[in-house]
Amino acid sequence: MCISPKGQQSESNTAGDRAGSWNGIRFTGTPRLNPNPEFLYRFELNKDEVYYEVDSQSSLMSRLCLNQSGFIQRLVWSTQLKVWIPVYDAPEDQCEIYSFCGAHAACKTNSSSSVCVCLDGFEPKSPEEWRMSNWSKGCVRMTELNCEKGDEFRNYTELKLPDTSNSTFNTSMSLQECREKCLKDCSCTAYANSNISQEGSGCLLWFGNLTDMTLYDQGGQNFYIRMAAIRIEKDISDDGNAIVKKRVGIIVGSVIFMAILLVLEWIGEVAYKLELPPTFRLHPVFHVIMLKKRVGNPSLISSDLPAFDTEGNLLIRPITALRYHNWKKGRGMTKVWQVLVQWQGVPTEEATWEDYDEMVERFPDFSLEDKGILEERGNVETVRKSKRIVERRSRP
Repeated sequence: MCISPKGQQSESNTAGDRAGSWNGIRFTGTPRLNPNPEFLYRFELNKDEVYYEVDSQSSLMSRLCLNQSGFIQRLVWSTQLKVWIPVYDAPEDQCEIYSFCGAHAACKTNSSSSVCVCLDGFEPKSPEEWRMSNWSKGCVRMTELNCEKGDEFRNYTELKLPDTSNSTFNTSMSLQECREKCLKDCSCTAYANSNISQEGSGCLLWFGNLTDMTLYDQGGQNFYIRMAAIRIEKDISDDGNAIVKKRVGIIVGSVIFMAILLVLEWIGEVAYKLELPPTFRLHPVFHVIMLKKRVGNPSLISSDLPAFDTEGNLLIRPITALRYHNWKKGRGMTKVWQVLVQWQGVPTEEATWEDYDEMVERFPDFSLEDKGILEERGNVETVRKSKRIVERRSRP
């Protein structure tokens, strides 16, 4: 078992896990490894040596272990519990297994669907095995490179940079110089900044297949892959056509919808009144010019939306019985008791008179009897909290 200077853990010369290249802040395959007040991370690369060290900024004790299963683990010592507590493990998931998705594909962390995805401009090398969740053969280009006719670069973001086994670097070049150098070399397949601290610097150039990449939600790095110019033009054209098709679909759908409905009345240039089907589920709408300034107590205005039943009918409930009276109703002038009801979410001045028997039937849980006592001695009663005032009128 050994760990290479590239941060690659291997067994019997077979790679098992790769932390990625150092980018000036962290290894590109360890997005969780951020600067913190407890530990200072440092990577040194010169003509004489290559090393990585972690300095503790406090009395906290830490150790990095490689166990017999091939897992790397960082632990810190708890002086209270007297035990070593793990704070970092690798590999954490299958995306950290070396080249899990093969060439030109990225492993998606926290993915609810496919774990591996081909990069844009690439397709599965073996579509049948890809559908069977065997991603080891990776992806191939949809359009081969053509250095003589011109190539371009596509930017990928939030990536773990690929294996640097077939790469070169220059710490003094800018990103633009890096791009130009890669473009002039037909065997160069990708480039990126070697250091992303501050404004970014240095140059990493890749040659050949690109393997062992991971797509993160955050913490990855910008990466530029060489693509045939005609491929990029086609993708731009496809994206443009998709936008146009979407807009045309919206317009056509709107026209068809309007054609189904009958316009009853035009109110101005863009407002109209429609004849809607009885089952149409929409709140009543009106033109803005119909709005008037409300006169009254603003505190009586409720911001709560009304409730509707499954048939679309407004659900409104009584909250208080304000008054009672005996009322003659119908052709036979039958005497019925009515109750003045204040409704939920409706101001008191908009209370309505309702038949007592109908209220009992519609709202059996709403107690009316404790609001007032209906007797034959009068035909009007007012209810105010616990005090009852009876208004009487002499009988004719």
